[in-house]
Amino acid sequence: MAHEYMPEHVRLDSPESSEEERQGRLVLEVAFDRVTQLIESERYLGFTVVEGSQLWGDDRHTPYNPVSYQVAWYAMVAIDHLRFVRDSLIARGEFAVMAEYTVVRSAIEACGYGYWLLMGGTQAKRVQNSLRIGWDSISDVESLLGATGGPADGASRVRDRLKEIHSAGPARHASIENMPTVTRILQLTDSSMKFTRMTGLEAWRICSGMAHSNTPVAIALLEHQQVERVDTIGAVSRLTNRIGLLATVYEIATIYLERFLDLWEAAATTSVTRSSTRSRQQ
Repeated sequence: MAHEYMPEHVRLDSPESSEEERQGRLVLEVAFDRVTQLIESERYLGFTVVEGSQLWGDDRHTPYNPVSYQVAWYAMVAIDHLRFVRDSLIARGEFAVMAEYTVVRSAIEACGYGYWLLMGGTQAKRVQNSLRIGWDSISDVESLLGATGGPADGASRVRDRLKEIHSAGPARHASIENMPTVTRILQLTDSSMKFTRMTGLEAWRICSGMAHSNTPVAIALLEHQQVERVDTIGAVSRLTNRIGLLATVYEIATIYLERFLDLWEAAATTSVTRSSTRSRQQ
């Protein structure tokens, strides 16, 4: 009688077509070339902050960790991860099942934070966001210092310094203890970039699903093919990367980095006036 209620299992093979794979490899090749050009141009190393520019003004109100230092860090993180994927795939000549997505995720996230810091329409908003990041990061620092035997009062001293900077600056009437989620930050970044196909947030969510061992996400999106029937309950399938999918999220990360660097350059080198600013989202 039990077999009457046994579900009928069907093959759920999801192979990537040869054309999809070919197109994916082409997209990856172009994206690798773009990353190589960014590295060779050394734009990711930063820009001289011109007096009177947006960053020049913002840095004066964020002396603990100036905005220009923060965006430089995010650019370094992004290029490091994108370069690693490029070099790893070229050297190995083969794709991991999921590992590359975790690395691409870090690049998207870093660019999103950097872009968000620069896109605030007013100096008060940008300073607030900079201090939000500093405040939010202290909790991680505090726990890590405790685990490594670091000074117990280090985090509290940083909080005191951030409060001092906050109360003396243009963001003093706005809270710095309400850091938006990375999801919200990527939504705001996407609203400025105007993607027509996959958004940065969607690419990040795909990569996050792989990074967090989300089985349904992996099975739904990766290539898999049944290799043997085990019993009446299930079967064994071979899971492999879907090259077209990896190429898409890598391309999105590359676009994020390019747009982030463009915004960074403008913020560092273009003189601005008070009348040129306008309000934007949080």
